[in-house]
Amino acid sequence: MGYLYLDNSAYILKPFINDYKPNLEYRRFKNIHAGIINDNKNENFLLQSILLKMGISSEILYKHNQKDNKNYSFIISKEKIDDVLNFTFEKIHIEGVVDFLNTHFTQECYIARDCYNVLIFKSSYFENDLILNITNQFCSHNQTIDNLSDFKKALQFRFKLILVDYEVIKFDLTHISQILQEYKIKNPQIVILLFSKNRVKDCDFANLILNDINKSEWLALLKQYINQA
Repeated sequence: MGYLYLDNSAYILKPFINDYKPNLEYRRFKNIHAGIINDNKNENFLLQSILLKMGISSEILYKHNQKDNKNYSFIISKEKIDDVLNFTFEKIHIEGVVDFLNTHFTQECYIARDCYNVLIFKSSYFENDLILNITNQFCSHNQTIDNLSDFKKALQFRFKLILVDYEVIKFDLTHISQILQEYKIKNPQIVILLFSKNRVKDCDFANLILNDINKSEWLALLKQYINQA
């Protein structure tokens, strides 16, 4: 089954993912990181959502650089790329993605990563995408989340840095605060950054509260908290 655009808006893709949720969630891949070479933001959002549902991290690339092949388990693109494991598509079909993964990755190959880098949970797809693209310029193995359910699931993994928007947790603040406090006890090295344009209370889980940040400041925080050694 393919997909349809109604008004070129990313949010219309979410029901498509939800319809296929049972087919994706029982497939869990570990230690797989994909590079996506494509200039269509809606298609990229759909591809990253499909992969994320199966535990696969991914990032958007501007072009293929052979020197970067070692950083990716495979590359997704519309045009065939030689000398690298490559999934090509004209239209996105979930079955095609799953078949490709089942063909090239077996259970014996799955080795859990010790730690991921950054988990991003902002209040809009645009902000998630923007911050992820900037983050990927500094380090790989980063994830974005767009709902509380997936945020809670993502916390089964270890991250070095979490950026969370107050707007997405404020209606369940007590419960989320408890979850993040417990997460910090289990992962004492984690740094949690809370973004809020207004002064907030009862957010003791946050190492730092940000009310505004630009690209240079974000990269400086990544350099401070992400050890790439």
